[in-house]
Formats: sequence, structure tokens, C-alpha cells
Amino acid sequence: MTDDSPSPIVRQRQLIIMLQDELETATKQGNHAVVGQLSSAILQAQLALNAMQHGSPLGAYLTR
Repeated sequence: MTDDSPSPIVRQRQLIIMLQDELETATKQGNHAVVGQLSSAILQAQLALNAMQHGSPLGAYLTR
């Protein structure tokens, strides 16, 4: 059997896209508390992706 699951980097990119979609929805709805939380989550996810792409152990730590 082969493992068809996406790589951690692909999953992280998918997470960022999903969070950005949620951010757009929350912004349109004027939900400022959620906008702040999602903005923070997106930044954290982008930092983790950057660390993963550069082989940093921090990437593995941030995405567990």
C-alpha cells in the first residue's frame, strides 16, 4: 500500500489557505475578535511553514 497523504509542507500550506478563507469571512462579518485570532494563527502557520521549508527543527516543533 502506498501512502497518498500530503507532505507536512503541503498540509501546512492547506492550513494557511483555510485560515485565510476564514479570515476573509470573519472580516466581511465584522467579527473583530475572530479576525485577531485568525491573523495570529496565520502568522504562526506561516512561520512554521518557513521553518519547515528551510529544514529547521523549529518547523517540526511548531506543527506538532
